[in-house]
Amino acid sequence: LVSNVDERLFVEALGDEYAQTHKERMIQLREQISYKILICEDDTYAPAAEFGEYRRMPKELFSSVPFYLYGNKLGIIQFGQEINVIVLNYAAVAASYRVQFDDMWQRSTALDVQDKKAG
Repeated sequence: LVSNVDERLFVEALGDEYAQTHKERMIQLREQISYKILICEDDTYAPAAEFGEYRRMPKELFSSVPFYLYGNKLGIIQFGQEINVIVLNYAAVAASYRVQFDDMWQRSTALDVQDKKAG
C-alpha cells in the first residue's frame, strides 16, 4: 500500500535506468504481491500501472509525505535536497496506518485506463 505519492519524485530519485529495472522487477512479482497506490486527484502519472492499482484521493486528504505499508512495516519518505526514509517495524503502528489507508482508498476514485496513458 502506498499513499500520498508523486511518482515523478521516485523516478527522479532512482534515475531513469534504475526506475526501469525496478519496474521490471515489480512486474515479475505482480502475481505474488498486490499494489494499491494513492495519488492526488489531479495527477495522471501512473508508471506502475502495469503492476499496481491506482486511485485518486481528494486534494484535501493528500499530503506531500508518502508512506508505504508492507507487512508489519511502515515506511515514510521525505523528499528534499536529501531523501530521508524512516522504517518502523511495529505491528500496531502498521495496523493503524492501514486503517487510515483503507479509509482513504474508499474515499478515492479509480484512475481510468486512458488517464494512465495521459500522464
